[in-house]
Amino acid sequence: MPAGKTFKVQLQGAQFQFAELRIEQSALNEFSTNPPPDLHLEAKLALRDELIHLGLRQLAEISEEPDKTDMAFAASLMESMCRYICKEYTASITTSSRNKSYGPLTPDQYVAVERFVDEHLSEKITLDQLAKITGQSSKRFLSDFTQTAGKTPIRFVIGRRISKAQSLLSCTSIDITDIAMMTGFCSHAHLTSTFKNLIGVSPSQYRRRQREV
Repeated sequence: MPAGKTFKVQLQGAQFQFAELRIEQSALNEFSTNPPPDLHLEAKLALRDELIHLGLRQLAEISEEPDKTDMAFAASLMESMCRYICKEYTASITTSSRNKSYGPLTPDQYVAVERFVDEHLSEKITLDQLAKITGQSSKRFLSDFTQTAGKTPIRFVIGRRISKAQSLLSCTSIDITDIAMMTGFCSHAHLTSTFKNLIGVSPSQYRRRQREV
């Protein structure tokens, strides 16, 4: 949740753990390419991001028994996480989804579908699931979404998977096979063929080029 926002949650169980990340506005601008003046973190509720989750667990373990080597790694990990968060969870008011030109789907319907897809990229996503979000039949949803987004739902989902893979390739050193699993591809080869078809280069070539920038 972005700073300055207030949310209430109800927890069940005897114990719970939480971590608070503070990212200054200056960091958003530093880790973003050509940031617009209204760049901000978007509120995300009920979202589990495996990369952030694992990164925070690693930082928590380091904090218990830190040494010089661990602290250097922690600093590098924090920078990578900040870059990832800034790339994945920032938006500009002037370019946010709610200001897009919509077709048959309402802004709320489109945003709900977009959010569901982003939160379930590692899973199988079906047309029936997406149609249910909008309260439509699968046939009606297919037609309305295609007119609204300019692409079929499956093309939209694939695009979001590839976009997530690009973020992970650019901002982390996670193995490409693991990235494939995290973004809903069944194998390294599946990700590579789809990625190369859409982006023009393989995931490994893309990562290498990003690091040379």
